[in-house]
Amino acid sequence: KIPLWWKVFFWLSLIISVPSALGVISIKGLTLLDYADFVLSLVAIVGLYGFSYGKRIGNVVFWRYFFYVVLVETMIISVVFPLLGLPRYGSAAAITPLYIIEIAVALLILSALYRYAYRSAFVWESA
Repeated sequence: KIPLWWKVFFWLSLIISVPSALGVISIKGLTLLDYADFVLSLVAIVGLYGFSYGKRIGNVVFWRYFFYVVLVETMIISVVFPLLGLPRYGSAAAITPLYIIEIAVALLILSALYRYAYRSAFVWESA
């Protein structure tokens, strides 16, 4: 039921997240929102796995709330911070080509989380 490309996207996201996790440890000047972004991103990858493989992880209510938390956090970190020039992960946020890719990836993850929480009844109905 779930297209193969979501599995590929999950694995690419996971592969990118491992070096990112190691890099976060060495960054100086992280804010509380940076840490929250990092933790939410890791949990989002777990949700991406659940969606892409049709696996039940936790319960649907958690993922529905989590989707909105990530949506708001993504808007703050990816839209508000760059527009205001506020720092992210120790440096000033700026709108660059890499930023555009980051927005596209965030939208894909948000789409997967939404589909997992609201459009994957086959996952949540089976007990």
